[in-house]
Amino acid sequence: MTAVDASTLRGRWVASCAAGEVVGITAAAALAVGARVAVGEPHDVATAVVVIVAAVAGGVVEGVAVGWFQWVVLRRSVPSVPARAWIGATAAVAVLFWFLATTAVTVVSLAGGDAGAATAGDGVGPPLLVVVAAGAAGGAVAGAAFGIAQWLVLRRHARPAGGWIAANAIGWAVALGWIMLAASLPDAATPLPVVVAGGAVGGLAAGISVGLVTGWWFEKLAPLRTGRRVVIGIGNAFRGDDGVGPAVVADLAGRVDDEVTLLELDGEPARVVDAWRGATLAVVVDAMSSGEAPGTVRRFEVGAGKRLPGASGTSSHSLGVAEAVDLGTALGAMPDELVVYAVEAADFGEGMGLSVPVDSARTDVMAAVLDELGGH
Repeated sequence: MTAVDASTLRGRWVASCAAGEVVGITAAAALAVGARVAVGEPHDVATAVVVIVAAVAGGVVEGVAVGWFQWVVLRRSVPSVPARAWIGATAAVAVLFWFLATTAVTVVSLAGGDAGAATAGDGVGPPLLVVVAAGAAGGAVAGAAFGIAQWLVLRRHARPAGGWIAANAIGWAVALGWIMLAASLPDAATPLPVVVAGGAVGGLAAGISVGLVTGWWFEKLAPLRTGRRVVIGIGNAFRGDDGVGPAVVADLAGRVDDEVTLLELDGEPARVVDAWRGATLAVVVDAMSSGEAPGTVRRFEVGAGKRLPGASGTSSHSLGVAEAVDLGTALGAMPDELVVYAVEAADFGEGMGLSVPVDSARTDVMAAVLDELGGH
């Protein structure tokens, strides 16, 4: 996506998280207060069940609201993500943690009487800072759970999905701090509308926090690539660093799926064009000699008006990838997408083996190519 598209989607993502949390936490606050008004503080099993059921209902509302608002934006960048799976995963985690948290507090309240129900707003409960810190710690755990549940859905449709768990853990740690702050300030005398309004403000702050942190990763997401893909390592393994392309291809063996073809070529343009003809994605790895520091890796995208620099800047060969692109364009034989990784070489002398900086870069290039292929 373009920079403008990324910025717009990121803003929509933050707004979606905020909207979902405002709806969810406002509903949860209203249900919780309604239960307390109906039965008072839990003093036996029956009243405890009422309070816990109200909290679980709030979790359902929050989870569905957050999941739905997120999915509405997510489908713009990853259209194949199913609404039911995404919303269901989000709601399941929300329900679980509302149940666990409310049950724990209710059990303490039953065991300790009125003292067990005290809050920071009463002036006799734990210090506010302790309450917020505990909420943040619990939020990190809940966020990791949200991240895992959503990642199980996301990994089948988007790349790169691996950082989603950590992003949610951080985002929800901040979010639960806000929620606990909003929940702790009211006391028994606080009017119901004020409690609900406080919940809405806490939900807004929480949603913005989650959106800002996870939005950094959200903007990196792209649909998984499918169809025929090819990785072409160009070079000669008997000419020192010129063998970096074939070396990366060798590293990829056994790490890619059956739809990925791995090839080692000498760089002759016609052979390169034949190799990538009809592919949905072609990734080319080649050595370059441009005067940059050895081991420097440059990534180029070709297509939609994007062209490679001259052969001297992207290939160590007299007829390089740029010439293959020109030939493929003239023949109408270009892949749907073409990505070129060029590694600055240090030594093209006869003999096998890569120089230290190029060998170090080779690992990074292999990881980058795996990501290009769809995160396998």
